[in-house]
Amino acid sequence: MSISKHGKGYRAIVYNPMTGKNDYSTTFSSRSEAKKAEVRMIRRVEAGRDLSNKITLQAAYDLWLSTVKRNVAERTADAYVYNWKKYCKPMADMVVQRIQPIDIVKWRSDMEADYSPETINKSLSLISMVLDFCRDVLRVIEVSPAEHVPRCKIQQTVHPTWTEEEIHSFLAFIKDSLYYAPIALICVTGMRPGECCGLMEDDLSLSGSLSLHQGRNAKGNTTRMKTERSHRTIKLTSEISGILRDYIHEKHMVGCMKKELFVSADFQPLRPDVLSRHFRSLLRSYNKTKKTQLPEIRLYDIRHSFATNCLMDGAKSKLVSEVMGNSVNTMEHHYAHLRETMHEELISGYAEKII
Repeated sequence: MSISKHGKGYRAIVYNPMTGKNDYSTTFSSRSEAKKAEVRMIRRVEAGRDLSNKITLQAAYDLWLSTVKRNVAERTADAYVYNWKKYCKPMADMVVQRIQPIDIVKWRSDMEADYSPETINKSLSLISMVLDFCRDVLRVIEVSPAEHVPRCKIQQTVHPTWTEEEIHSFLAFIKDSLYYAPIALICVTGMRPGECCGLMEDDLSLSGSLSLHQGRNAKGNTTRMKTERSHRTIKLTSEISGILRDYIHEKHMVGCMKKELFVSADFQPLRPDVLSRHFRSLLRSYNKTKKTQLPEIRLYDIRHSFATNCLMDGAKSKLVSEVMGNSVNTMEHHYAHLRETMHEELISGYAEKII
């Protein structure tokens, strides 16, 4: 706050924390008039502060959600809405500027009695995003009270997977199935089922590259990709690209000219839930037929199998993450349990040579 000389007169300057900038008065001929203007400006700023104190976390969430809905997948937005209503409601009516870290810690402690660490951490992340929005966009707080609230410790999840031999045996068994091509594609690329179902025919180039830029959800709607890294191009082998071209050819031969790459038995765009259901059915048929049973896994676990097998074969985390559309940090977090085994194999192989 100050009175400064401006041209042949004076003007008041008052910092406005709501905008993060200085507010300037008009120019007055005398310093006293500028001083009066400064007092009025300070009162307006204080009134703005008082108004901001009345913004509840619920109101901030509504504003935040309206801005992020356009930039996230439909499934992600639905998860935000569900988690907020089910888990974050106890804090919804609190005034943003009056929330203290102790309030969030207490909410987290209350949640621990009924919910898993994963659920609590997801909900805490949601509250944190809303409070970050209050700090960075609405500018009603200077520091997020959730910034240093610790997350719950989560035990490392080890996903059930198939070995390369088990995948090979299963693919040979389902070769005549209508769903062989999409399942085979997931097996050799580790892509998400929703990404596979979102592919269009023209995403497959003449050179055998496959461009991923959208997904499909259980409602049959096209969706945005999960993250920016999910937008990627994968160079396929001639064998898998040939399987896809044969699939397109056979689809056209029976009169289905859908632009979507994969379709279900009724020629509608293939949904990931439909593909998962048929995968489970094929797996049951396999285990009824074969003496050696395959472990019961989800279709999504084929993605984990791809990562596990590639990493165990010595592939670099960065390369595997690029193909799968993940960050290296995500890869290392989800597959940290492999390191111990890989370390043991490395040391064992080297020890045999020197001892």
